Amino acid sequence: MLWNVATKALVLSYDSGHAKDILQARIIPFTDDRTIVTSGGDGQKLGQVADNDNVQTIELGTHNGRVHKLAVEPGSPHIFYSCGEDGFVQHFDLRSNSSTKLFCCSTFTGTDNLYSSNILSLNSIVVFQHK
Repeated sequence: MLWNVATKALVLSYDSGHAKDILQARIIPFTDDRTIVTSGGDGQKLGQVADNDNVQTIELGTHNGRVHKLAVEPGSPHIFYSCGEDGFVQHFDLRSNSSTKLFCCSTFTGTDNLYSSNILSLNSIVVFQHK
């Protein structure tokens, strides 16, 4: 459900496709507020609002565990990032409907295992443009 906070009115209600809680939502810039990305315990979804307020929801990718954070690239109607409990930061380009795992944050075990079972929780990710 999307609400107008000022008027306390329901703007739009649709089935997000999530099987678990939605943990974060971001409106994609330069889409006339018609494209929203949501993340939750089952991965992230993209809901695109059509002109007649029908919503098409597609799954873009998943993490191994909950997805707590989303970040949109400023000035881009196509790029966003996600960060999950698995430690991976993923890059998404809506033009290709695919994701790229950029890197994984985890603790170093000092053994032959590259990653340990102790997952480093990222509190946020920041996207910025170099000028």
